[in-house]
Amino acid sequence: MDERVKSPTYSLVESYPLRAGNNAWHLDLYRIAAAEELDYLGLEALRESGALVLVEWPEHGARALPPADLHLHLSHVGEARAALLSARSARAHAWLQALARITKTRR
Repeated sequence: MDERVKSPTYSLVESYPLRAGNNAWHLDLYRIAAAEELDYLGLEALRESGALVLVEWPEHGARALPPADLHLHLSHVGEARAALLSARSARAHAWLQALARITKTRR
């Protein structure tokens, strides 16, 4: 994906096409008041599809969300940004290996 990504703060969910032919789903749960509201977002269908689902503010839906496969920590280093990705499952480890291969081919 080569396009800029915006936070889905007001729409709650944004979909982005991936080169592999599927989509990445970006959820912003900041405005979710109760975990039950996640039912309206179609989270169960996303989970069953095996899609890549990125969640901001996961603590707002903690009881309804499965454990995270991947943890992403964003920070600033001077004027630059840094991202630290940590695999928490075999699935996430495979995603990180694929990401590493893509990154190496773009250098």
